Amino acid sequence: MTLEQDQTDRLMAVPVDDLPDVLRDEEIHLATLRRMLGEVKAGPAAEWAREKLTTGVDKILLFAWHTEVIATLGKLLLDFNPVTITGATSMHNRGLAVRRMQNDPGTRVFVGQIKAAGTAITLTAAAHIAIVEPSWVPGENEQVIARAWRMGQARPVIASFLYVPNSLDQRIMRAFRRKASELLELYQPPS
Repeated sequence: MTLEQDQTDRLMAVPVDDLPDVLRDEEIHLATLRRMLGEVKAGPAAEWAREKLTTGVDKILLFAWHTEVIATLGKLLLDFNPVTITGATSMHNRGLAVRRMQNDPGTRVFVGQIKAAGTAITLTAAAHIAIVEPSWVPGENEQVIARAWRMGQARPVIASFLYVPNSLDQRIMRAFRRKASELLELYQPPS
């Protein structure tokens, strides 16, 4: 077992309410913990997507934060001809990936990095979205969903947040739900 795997196992066992104390005591950064959690989730997330794709879903969009997670998802779902977009993807290759997802029935999986593929592209060929590693920022998660839920979409869009209960994931989801609620309250007209 590697040192990082040992750290991952220990941190995954920590109840979500104890995370702040653990992060202060451990020599590990929150960003590292988040990446490690994403890597742990990649296999189960790919299995979740595979189950959807083999039981009637024609195409699916998966979004993550870390390039390692994106690469793993792409590898685990190779039999569905995935396309990926990360910050390192050229504009030309981004266009090719979007066209393949939109027009090629054999390309059934899109795996995108939230910051790189969360805006300015249309992916209405899919009506199912899974956010494997959510952003702390509600607007970024909404933008990801808007890749499929936009003009030209003829079907209802189903968006799922894949998370590990009692982990950092739950804390991230709690934070962005709170932020979204506060933003909604801010924009509501006074009564």
